[in-house]
Amino acid sequence: MVVNDTATDPRTDAAAYAALNIGAFVTVPYFTEGTWTHFFAVTSAHSRTWESTEVELLEAFARLVFSKLERAQAHSAVRESAARFRAMADAVPHIVWVTDAQGQIEFFNRQWTLYTGMSDTPGTIGDFAAAVVHPDDGAALMDRLQAAMASGDTFEAEHRIRGRSGQYRWFLARAEAELDPSNGLPRRWYGATMDIHDRRMVEQALAESDRRKDEFIAMLAHELRNPLAPIATAAQILKRSQHDPSRVTSSAEVIERQVSHLTSLVDDLMDVSRVTRGQVTIERGAVNLHEVASAAIEQVQPLLRERCHELRTALAAGDLVVEGAFNRLVQVVANLLANAAKYTPQGGRITVQVGTEGGQAVIRVTDNGVGISPELLPGIFELFTQAERTADRSQGGLGIGLALVRSLVSLHGGTVEAESGGTGCGSTFTVRLPLAATDANRQSAAVAEACGSRSLRILLVDDNRDAAATLADLLCLLGHDVTTAFDATSALETEASGKWDAYILDIGLPDMTGFELAERLKNVSANRDATFIALTGYGQPHDRVASEAAGFDHHMVKPPDVTKLLSVLEGHTA
Repeated sequence: MVVNDTATDPRTDAAAYAALNIGAFVTVPYFTEGTWTHFFAVTSAHSRTWESTEVELLEAFARLVFSKLERAQAHSAVRESAARFRAMADAVPHIVWVTDAQGQIEFFNRQWTLYTGMSDTPGTIGDFAAAVVHPDDGAALMDRLQAAMASGDTFEAEHRIRGRSGQYRWFLARAEAELDPSNGLPRRWYGATMDIHDRRMVEQALAESDRRKDEFIAMLAHELRNPLAPIATAAQILKRSQHDPSRVTSSAEVIERQVSHLTSLVDDLMDVSRVTRGQVTIERGAVNLHEVASAAIEQVQPLLRERCHELRTALAAGDLVVEGAFNRLVQVVANLLANAAKYTPQGGRITVQVGTEGGQAVIRVTDNGVGISPELLPGIFELFTQAERTADRSQGGLGIGLALVRSLVSLHGGTVEAESGGTGCGSTFTVRLPLAATDANRQSAAVAEACGSRSLRILLVDDNRDAAATLADLLCLLGHDVTTAFDATSALETEASGKWDAYILDIGLPDMTGFELAERLKNVSANRDATFIALTGYGQPHDRVASEAAGFDHHMVKPPDVTKLLSVLEGHTA
């Protein structure tokens, strides 16, 4: 709009312009995509005639100024938008990322750095995947990502990412493409990677629980059919042999045995159901663990004889009393023994030890059987967990015995744990229970405290059984956990059942000398800090030199000076 004189131009309000001291003016409008967005004005205090060249110059100037202004505003808007996007992305509790069409990373939010410890330096998504994605997941992840980038379809994949701690967690990655309107192809990808590790672990646990339940139901059906088959056959024989007393008697015995087996199965099922639902209470009383071990061994003896197992016992001298229910504790030990018998091949060896460790009563059942695989060990006490059964069904069970053991031990305020070197390396199950506050237990604790030492785990080896028993009794009264062996072979087998604080070895053993035994025991890394005491009838200087050469820390002559022996053991605890 060009006005030469605001006082005379009919398009203007003369008084209003006079008040503004404007006698002439030119305004140049600026349009953005057909819409008037800006205008540029030049005024004169006096009327004047605007030349066409002046107007053209003003139009050119307006176009230049406003186009640059628009670009500056656009850049500012982009910066503000980017800042808002980053702030929003950083507030999201997931990893957020943006790539171009070729997979070049344009953006990572701060969750990426917090979790992985890596910066968002330039690189492709493949570079970052190679650095932190689990090797087993990387190839499939990149194949799926490349397929999505080629097609423009939504990308989605589950995979493991290593955190700054070095541990892997499961994530779900999902990305959508921003398509180019001109050709419909992806020009940018916007993605989020969410931590689903806990959810996945729960899903896996549920799936594993379902699998174990299905296996249990199948196994239960199998175990129930086993006794039902001979019962049905015996019933048919009874029908057809009413006048044959011997067949009637043998068939009745078959039915009786199989019904007893069925009853045992049902009792186990009912027991585990009540215990796991917290419906079992125990009447507490003073229980001698030696009597518990004896009753449990008697209960499992038929199975041990059937499988020709060798059973060894190592019971601490004197009474060992806990508070609890006698029958339930017998059930615990019997289950552990039966489990050892099932998973130990014919003619195997099983050891039961009863003693004290760290002020607690300890029952330890060790076998040289098939062992426990590392994958199975963490869940060995879970309901329905069982090892793979062999074709002849010599192994296995319903998978409820160890779950019942853990529940019953827990009701007694104790703990149970399993150890194994792996398949073929045998197993050890250790039950720990609080000692009852009996006079015998208090006396042992008081004597140990008076000696100023902690309870030591001692292996005493002497072929003179009376000498071994009496010395073991004395050491147990002083609060130590003592196991006896009567030859070197038994000692070596017993030694493998755990870590020992001290060894008291006779020199004149029937199968090898105490010197040879000490040298072999010294080669075991777990015995690096153990005290070795030679106990012998030989006390000449050359005998002491031989003891020292064999690795003994002390040489004592029979009968031992008890005060000196206690001083040696106290020195170990210092």
